[in-house]
Amino acid sequence: SPQSHTVDVVLTKNLPSRLTGFEFRGDSSVTAGNDNGVVYFRGMEGMTARFRLDHCKFTGLHGLPLLFRDLIGVVDHCTVDTVGTQGAQVYHNSWGGGNFGHGSWADYPYWGSDKFLFIEDCTFTNSGTDRAAIDCYEGARVVVRYSTFNDAPISAHGTEAQGRGAKQLEIYDNVFTASSPRGASQVRSGTILVHDNVYNNFTKGIDLKAYRQFVRKGTWGISSGTNVWDVNNSVMGALERGTHTGADSATTLTDSNKNWNPDEWETVVSGKGFTYVLRNMTQNRQSVITSNAATRIFYFQDAPPMRFNRGDTYEIWKVVTTLDQPGQGKSDLLSGLPALPKKWPHNVLEPCYSWNNKDEYGNEVDLHTVEGSIQEGQDYYNRTRKPNYAPYIYPHPLTTAN
Repeated sequence: SPQSHTVDVVLTKNLPSRLTGFEFRGDSSVTAGNDNGVVYFRGMEGMTARFRLDHCKFTGLHGLPLLFRDLIGVVDHCTVDTVGTQGAQVYHNSWGGGNFGHGSWADYPYWGSDKFLFIEDCTFTNSGTDRAAIDCYEGARVVVRYSTFNDAPISAHGTEAQGRGAKQLEIYDNVFTASSPRGASQVRSGTILVHDNVYNNFTKGIDLKAYRQFVRKGTWGISSGTNVWDVNNSVMGALERGTHTGADSATTLTDSNKNWNPDEWETVVSGKGFTYVLRNMTQNRQSVITSNAATRIFYFQDAPPMRFNRGDTYEIWKVVTTLDQPGQGKSDLLSGLPALPKKWPHNVLEPCYSWNNKDEYGNEVDLHTVEGSIQEGQDYYNRTRKPNYAPYIYPHPLTTAN
């Protein structure tokens, strides 16, 4: 059935567990899928640390092949061929006895240790729509290394719709190949260390995004400059107000009553370290300002884009830091949804780093962003190795253990 798991494995804390040598094939008569997980592994009583899945094949599945919750260990020498679906999803929602990823966010990073789910020496291929090979949620801590990805990027959801976003990713010594030019996916929360990868036919590196600055989702609300979860400058109130005087259904704001300086509201190139958000108060939408002229403001185009009709009112607000945005690390412990206590949880700075990632021509493939609150040289560093970092031993010791 497309609504159930073919294999549902509940693992006891720290007891050795292994699944090896199986092949899972899709039924050609089943074309509808879901994200329930054809093979579902979940830990009980906290993290399950001695888990291994190896030498398995997942072929022609329309549903999500692999779903992992509350496990650390290793997935190795597996082949995952999907048809328009993700290859694997990873959650650490109950880390440290917490819920919704709160426990993982309240813990230390443990870079270069075994306190991650490792995916190594695997091959992921997506022959359908553009979906991630591996997607990470709710406090996920994942290392992806020495693997091959064909039209199958790696991504991380942020603190947006439900629980907290992914916490930490290490991605290194992989080969990514795209059949047509594309970007290298996105990371929407936490910290990524990405190094020594090869990107074939990619137009740009990984996007660092804070979705709540331009998308209204879930229990957290939009990052509007007044949201209690974020660091704002709300004491100053709206920095600008006015009325759209341009055409209806416009994807740029026009206010003929203004005379702004060029790029007065731009924050990325100028490195201001915060974001100006443009709020359409009539339509209850907002987005991130990317540039401006004397009477026009240009902003990031989400799908569907924010539009202005003649007479719509707008405001401009300042967001200093969005909750769990890329480059943010360990926080105070929260609980539940909506989370309590309802205030900024004092995330520490835990920057993203990218180094020695090359395209097929030998050019560097860098991290980038369209949001000024995610600042290069503070929240992320390109062509810079993380200080005092060393990857965990390869191959993973569980691959050679009896």
